[in-house]
Amino acid sequence: MDPLTAIKQLYDAGIATMREELVFLVQQFHIEPTLQNLPAKSRIKEFEAYMDSDNLPKAVVVQRAIFMKGLINFGLVGRDTEEGWERARQKNEQVTGKLYFNNGDGGDMYREFMKDYSIRKANWIAWSQVWRGMEQDVLSDDQIGYWYYVEEPIRTSTKVVK
Repeated sequence: MDPLTAIKQLYDAGIATMREELVFLVQQFHIEPTLQNLPAKSRIKEFEAYMDSDNLPKAVVVQRAIFMKGLINFGLVGRDTEEGWERARQKNEQVTGKLYFNNGDGGDMYREFMKDYSIRKANWIAWSQVWRGMEQDVLSDDQIGYWYYVEEPIRTSTKVVK
C-alpha cells in the first residue's frame, strides 16, 4: 500500500458526518480550486477521488500524500483536544449572544452546534489520535521516503503496509 492509500483508508474509516465536516473545513485550501464551486456531495466525491492513487506516478502519490497530511492537520486544529472543543463551544456561545443582541435571533445556531456536541467531540478526538499515530508511524517523512526511494514497505507496529 502506498501512503496516499493509507490516508484514504483512515479517512474512509471516519464517520460520514465527520468526513463531510473535514471536507467543508479544508475545501478552500485544497490545491484543486474548482472544489469550492461544486455542490456538497460532488465536493466530497472529488476530495475523495484526489486520494485515489491508482495509475498515478509515484512522485505524484508522494506529492499528494504530503499535501493531504498538511491539509488534514490544518483541518484538525481545534478539533483534536478537549480544550479546542471548549474554545469552539465558547466562541459559538459568544456569536449566538451577539446575534441575539443585534437581531433577537441566533439560538438555532447554538442549539444546532450543541445538539450532538459530545458525540462529535469524542469522535473527532478519537479519530485525531489515530491520525496522529499513523502520521508518526506510517506517514512519517522517513517512511514515505523509504516507500518512494527504496521501495521498502511501510512498516507499522502490527503489520507491513506495502
